[in-house]
Amino acid sequence: MSIEKVLSSAIISIGGNILVKALGIISTVVMARVLAPEDFGLVAVALVVYEIFLAIGYMGVQQYILKQPEISENTYNACFTFRFISMNTMAILLALVAGSIADYYQKPIVEELLYYYSVCIFLYSLSNIHFLKYMRELNYKPIVNAEVLAKIFAVLLNIGLALYLQDYRALIYGNLAYVIVIVIRSYFLVDILPKFTTRGVVDVWNFSKWLLFDVLAGNIRSKIDVVLAGRVFSPTDIGYYEVSKSNSGMLIQELYKPFSTIVLTVIADGNKSGAKDNFEKAFILLALCLSPIFVGTFVFMDLFILLLLGQKWLVAMPLFEIFLCLTFFSCFTQTISSALVANGRVKQQALLNIVMTFVIVGSLSFAISQNIALEEFALVRAFIVPMTLVLSFVFLRIYTQTKILSSVIAMFLFIALSALAIYPVSILASTWSGDSRMLELFFTIVLAAPIYVVLAVYSSRILSILIPNFDVTNKLCNFAINRLPLKTKVQ
Repeated sequence: MSIEKVLSSAIISIGGNILVKALGIISTVVMARVLAPEDFGLVAVALVVYEIFLAIGYMGVQQYILKQPEISENTYNACFTFRFISMNTMAILLALVAGSIADYYQKPIVEELLYYYSVCIFLYSLSNIHFLKYMRELNYKPIVNAEVLAKIFAVLLNIGLALYLQDYRALIYGNLAYVIVIVIRSYFLVDILPKFTTRGVVDVWNFSKWLLFDVLAGNIRSKIDVVLAGRVFSPTDIGYYEVSKSNSGMLIQELYKPFSTIVLTVIADGNKSGAKDNFEKAFILLALCLSPIFVGTFVFMDLFILLLLGQKWLVAMPLFEIFLCLTFFSCFTQTISSALVANGRVKQQALLNIVMTFVIVGSLSFAISQNIALEEFALVRAFIVPMTLVLSFVFLRIYTQTKILSSVIAMFLFIALSALAIYPVSILASTWSGDSRMLELFFTIVLAAPIYVVLAVYSSRILSILIPNFDVTNKLCNFAINRLPLKTKVQ
């Protein structure tokens, strides 16, 4: 699979995700000013439960389809049948335990919220499984179209309901509308209807049963902090905690989301050694693209919060900085997970997630029992991420024999180059812009971006002499330049 096709797919997908996120930002800008942190906190404690049940319902169906060298219509139908059964099992179970979960949180309104979310899971089970063929083909235009349409509808409804209701219901109804449009759109964009079948369902289960532990452990690992904190801290504190966790790494997440799916497809393409080589190149590109966004967002976090959420959310700035770091390093951990799955190491990936889940649950349970402050609790959660990343590298090296030196070098190199390009320029820009942080941001972007590109290109050129995979940086630059009026390549 050519690097040009991969990059083209990434650009379309990233562009679509940026548009979708821009629409989400419009909604967030309005709702964060109309709704109280308490409203976000109430929805957050129900949302984490919903996301766990939804992820279990999916049970690795998407990964199963993407990893197939060749796929038939019957395979799609088997996946549709399997997903329908598993997701509706989760929807029914969620409705049955809604009351008990509300009692655990000591917040009766959570029961009502979980009923709405169980309906969302049922609706997701009806979506057209053939829609995933576009991911296999790295054709992201239909996917982007569906996402944008659903997001426009949900944002308009969210804003209208927020202004009218001025409480948590606006968040719930907006999510329900989004799911409905996504499901309907999946049938309009694909001319093949899924069918129920029993043939091949066992094969899907044999693959997914190991991912079940992986999905369950991964979701518990990512959500257990809110589950534990939701019982101890007030809804207002949970609102600050969850909003900062969800939005601090917004730019990084939206760049990584399409990248993660493409990585799984590309790594699974070709022979075993080629797949390993593809992983290293993908990891280098990930570090190259995410590092300046990470450093830049950290430097201008106060401006980011002020523009996105408003003055009343600045009090949570330390939480935003903590969760920005967590999001950044989590992207690398998830990429390694994709590589393990693509190399057929599903059991090992499940084992890794189970081990880290026990570590996280144990650490956070102990921390919450010590009556620590909310920021200290967030620090404990974030500190575990580097440990997970190191252990993920170890598993990748042992079980796939993939070389990790270039990946480790790339991660630290591009963080350092980003800091070298952004910090001095931002200090210099602050002397020109006076008290205007917007002007400071503008000058920093204009000056730091080309400096970072030059540093990255020449550093990669030097490293590529010893580590050939670093040449992927020059290929990315050439690919971008060839789509500008100026056709000069990086020599």
